[in-house]
Amino acid sequence: MKFRILLPLFLFIFSISFAQQVRLDAGLGIGTTFHDGSIGPGKVLFTSALTYEFRPRFEFGLDFLTTGQMRFSDPEPILELSNFDVYESGLANMTNYMAFGRYKFPLREPRRYAFVGTGLGLSHVVQRVNTNETKSVSKNNLIIGLEAGIVRNNWTLGLRWISPVTTPTFEEVNQDTGRTVVYSEANLTPIFFYAKYDLIRIGRN
Repeated sequence: MKFRILLPLFLFIFSISFAQQVRLDAGLGIGTTFHDGSIGPGKVLFTSALTYEFRPRFEFGLDFLTTGQMRFSDPEPILELSNFDVYESGLANMTNYMAFGRYKFPLREPRRYAFVGTGLGLSHVVQRVNTNETKSVSKNNLIIGLEAGIVRNNWTLGLRWISPVTTPTFEEVNQDTGRTVVYSEANLTPIFFYAKYDLIRIGRN
């Protein structure tokens, strides 16, 4: 049992020893989604990544990103029918877990470079509904990401595109009003801009 617990730790330390550089960063950003040619509501985001540099121009990273709404008021129906209230599906938030590979283009200084990257992962999309006992519904999506950015010393600025995610559907009669609350399925294409700072840097400068 102890061997099973210690083996992942040994492998982690071993991988770090052969990496040219290991970084842990965190930061904030803003973003939005596109749906049927229209721009959705603005979002704020938190992101963090653990990145390994195995070659001078190649990096591999494990990336976490989660979004929230810029507004805190309860949503209003976008369409009111006889007994139905239809709400904006673009209000859904997402938490992404991704693995990214990046190629670096050195600039004037060793710790200043541009990069492009692509990644694969899972997006956990959550729709807040607050109807009766149901507070939220969720759906998982496999996603692909493309990004580009620039690094200078400990700072990273990046722009990321995520393949379309599908929001969860929801339909339930509100017991307080007697009206049916509806969130339709929508395909949202997220775009994020972020700024991150290296919290930990181990290895070559």
